[in-house]
Amino acid sequence: MINRVDMDINMFLNAGFHKFLGFKLVERKTDQVKLSVDFREELSGAGDAFHGGVISSIIDTVGGFAAWSGYNGPTENMKCSTITMNVEYISMTKGESIVAEGIVIKRGKDLNFVDINVKTADTGRLIAKGSIVYRIAK
Repeated sequence: MINRVDMDINMFLNAGFHKFLGFKLVERKTDQVKLSVDFREELSGAGDAFHGGVISSIIDTVGGFAAWSGYNGPTENMKCSTITMNVEYISMTKGESIVAEGIVIKRGKDLNFVDINVKTADTGRLIAKGSIVYRIAK
């Protein structure tokens, strides 16, 4: 049976910008989410490398989903947003699919702190690291 968090994640992945990017849910556990995206030419910055904006977008998205995956509070009149985001680009891809994993490292009253690693899907080579602070407020 699909739960509320999975329904919300799937709704966001099938809407607008996320749908264009082609993010796919790989795995969801409490406080942990993995998303993937396949390389396509229209997502490149130059040649066969992902544009940095795609990398930062998957970091932001998987971080927010990780924060939601462990949230147990009320959802009516909820306000949520990314407060801060840091990205470290470590290596470029060569026409490879990537997987981003977000893990909540601390949960406060409204603020959730999430670490993210982006790796190549086939070899697990680290492409980028990121962190976000995500706010979920009543």
